[in-house]
Amino acid sequence: MSKKSTMPTEPSPVGTNPATGSNRTFVAVVGIVLFVALAIPLTVVATLIPGVWWWIGLIVAGLITAVIIWRRMNNRVTRILEAFGAEPVDARDHARFCNLVQGLCLAAGIPEPQLWVVNDDARNMASLHDGPFSSAGSIVVTDGLLAVVERVELEGLVSEAISRLRSGDARTATLAHGLLAPAIDGPLQPIGRPLAGFTMGRLFSEARDLDSDQRAVRMTRYPPGLVAAFATVQKGAVHPASSALSDRHLWLISPTETGGGAEIVSRASLELRMDALSEL
Repeated sequence: MSKKSTMPTEPSPVGTNPATGSNRTFVAVVGIVLFVALAIPLTVVATLIPGVWWWIGLIVAGLITAVIIWRRMNNRVTRILEAFGAEPVDARDHARFCNLVQGLCLAAGIPEPQLWVVNDDARNMASLHDGPFSSAGSIVVTDGLLAVVERVELEGLVSEAISRLRSGDARTATLAHGLLAPAIDGPLQPIGRPLAGFTMGRLFSEARDLDSDQRAVRMTRYPPGLVAAFATVQKGAVHPASSALSDRHLWLISPTETGGGAEIVSRASLELRMDALSEL
């Protein structure tokens, strides 16, 4: 398979994009919902206690909301990596992967992300980014993916992962996981999942995957590479065993492609993504 040279497109710092404003709005909306959910019962309790003013419940609700939001927004990537069972990539064992990431980041003029590998036969990759004070993100890849893709295919997938870091998509997705995972996977699932699905539906859609694919091939200038990668991925499982419902939107390929169950957000199918790339 012939291949054109890798060329960068309009270098920009990782995660600096118009999504920053929507991220703030998202945090504000989640904070308001949580505050209201806490304020109502705490205010009622406060009015029932002799000598305690009702507005004390509002203050307590505000403090609890602030603590919860702060804790959920910090060290999100670390918690996700632990849940995935991810380990740092060994540069000797996975030299091809490391070299491709280094070359694409250098060409695009962005910081190199930290690289992690998950011991799983599934074929998938994820992009993570941890808050406004972190300049570089993280890319997580499964052993199963690295074992089956050709170099040109891996380059297409790496460019996809980098494009999600570069555009701010990875930051938004990681933030959504940090704030909404308890509602999706926690004990209040019957109530939490519909609310989380509605909230995340405002942030993510099928267009997210299609836009990311186009940004990726603008980096490599070789759409057939990513199409071939999707075709290879499609031949095996893409649902990592450690993947929970709350983190499925983090993966480049939807775990539902090969029987991975439900999704909280709408994702474009691999067939649709390959068809769109074939028209470029």
